[in-house]
Order: sequence, then C-alpha cells, then structure tokens
Amino acid sequence: MDKLNVVLTEYKALRDETLDKFRLHLQIYSIYASALLIFYGLIFIHKIYDLIMIIPIFSLALFFRILWEQTVIIKIGQYIRTEIEEKKIPMLIGKINVKKDQELEYTDLWMGWQYFWKRTSHPKYYQYSLVMLFLLFSVVPAVLYNIYSILAPLAKMQVITLLPIEVLIFLLILNFSLGFYMFYKIIQMEEHPHVRTTV
Repeated sequence: MDKLNVVLTEYKALRDETLDKFRLHLQIYSIYASALLIFYGLIFIHKIYDLIMIIPIFSLALFFRILWEQTVIIKIGQYIRTEIEEKKIPMLIGKINVKKDQELEYTDLWMGWQYFWKRTSHPKYYQYSLVMLFLLFSVVPAVLYNIYSILAPLAKMQVITLLPIEVLIFLLILNFSLGFYMFYKIIQMEEHPHVRTTV
C-alpha cells in the first residue's frame, strides 16, 4: 500500500496545483478588470483619449500568461486521467468489477470523475469571460476610437486625437489583428480544463 499512498499523494498534489492555478486565474481576472476600470477613468478625467489605443498591446502580455496557465491545467488533467487513473491505480489495486451492461470506459476507473463529466453539460463560461475582458473591454473600445479618429476629419466631426493618420492606421491594423488573434485562441481553448481530457 506504500506505492498506492505515493500515487494518491501525487494525485492530491496535482489536484491542489490545479486549484491554485484556478485561484490565480480569478485573481488575475479581478486585478486586470479593476486596473482597466481605473485606467479608463484616468483617461477620461485627464482627456488623454489616445491612450485607449495602446490597451490591447498591454493586454496581450497578460493574455499569453493566461494561455500558458490554461495549457498547464489541461496537461495536468490529461496526466491524472491517463497516467494515474488508467495505469497506476488499476495496476496497484486492480480494476473495478462491473456488470456487463455497465460502461467499462468510465466505471473501471476508481476516481470516476470522467463518468460524471461526460454526463453533464459544459457551458463555456470561461471562454465567455475572456471574450468580455480581453475583447469587449480591451480591444473593441480601442478599435472604435481608432476608427472614429480616422473618420472624424473626413466627416467634419470633432477631432480628439493628436496622432497623425499614418499612426492611426497602423494602430487600427495592429489592434484589429490582436483582437482577431485573441478571439481565435479563446475559441480554440478546451472545455473547462480542470477535468477536461483527451478521449
């Protein structure tokens, strides 16, 4: 049973690491949302609206960090299933005896969370929250202000920006590209990663 205790200790350590990373995600999300709100407030108070167009550039670094953490979480979930549940635990204590009409694909695994996971719905709330934070609140305002700044002189509206047209066009292309890239990476994310595995 010493070997089993080692395996269960490994399982607990990996599970705790996954939970810690989820807490880190929540902290990052909350801090960034608060910082974004403060930053927008300072922009409007001091009327330096051109700073809106650099928000997507700074948000990209944070976005990469979240992608990295997400990848680690997914890999941990895959390791727990394929190495601990499918190999190590059955090798140490044997497979569960089940009736012929039961689904062996899930019920021969001692932990059993795949069976529960496969039988429940998985709304993509995590992806939705990333779309809101990194696209709706970060990229969209920058792109809209960018477009307004380019079209304002042509439409004889009030010009707010101090930047030349060449810089505005460059920033528009850059911000639009960053937004498209972030959206593409978000929709490619796997479902809720703490138990999502390859089947």
